[in-house]
Amino acid sequence: MRVDLAIERTRDFFESLGIKTRLSDHELGQDAVETVLGQLDKHGMTALGEHQDHTLAVSRSILEAAL
Repeated sequence: MRVDLAIERTRDFFESLGIKTRLSDHELGQDAVETVLGQLDKHGMTALGEHQDHTLAVSRSILEAAL
């Protein structure tokens, strides 16, 4: 898929510059995911995105993929 290729190339570019791209590269794990989700919920940011269709479940899967 073109989107996946674009993401992969973007990640490769940043990593070629020595920039870490994963949360785990910064010693952040599942506890950080829970903290971010808690803050999103606390501040009413439970419907994100252009169409307000990214729920906390979607945010969770994105953050966990970044581990």
